[in-house]
Amino acid sequence: MALKKGSQEARDFMAKIRNAKRQTGTSNKTIDKQRQALPVGKRTSPAGNVYYERREDHSDKGKLLGVNDMNTEIINDYNMTCKRIEIFTKNINSHTQQIYDLREDKKAALLRKNLLINVKLMKKYLDELKQHKTELKKLM
Repeated sequence: MALKKGSQEARDFMAKIRNAKRQTGTSNKTIDKQRQALPVGKRTSPAGNVYYERREDHSDKGKLLGVNDMNTEIINDYNMTCKRIEIFTKNINSHTQQIYDLREDKKAALLRKNLLINVKLMKKYLDELKQHKTELKKLM
């Protein structure tokens, strides 16, 4: 369907195109990541007035980020990985201290051996967690 030149529909259509192409203002990416903005265009205020929004910090177009499910999952996964790294670091330190405390006790040789095996396994897992953390950081 072609719009008739000079008609109200044609003017409304062209106004939408013009408003979508130009945006004013600046944007803060850290704040934009936290909430989803509305698209550029026609808005209705709480008082019922109609206006057009084209400010960058109030609309979502082009370089603005908004929140999506994938970004939220990555952030949650990153936070959980950081917590796991902290827990494993504490456990490794605790086991290392126990090994140090048992170094003189001849009867605790088997316990020391098991603690050493656990520390090695935890260090390996900790390295994997740190690698996972750096990969997640790149995605954020």
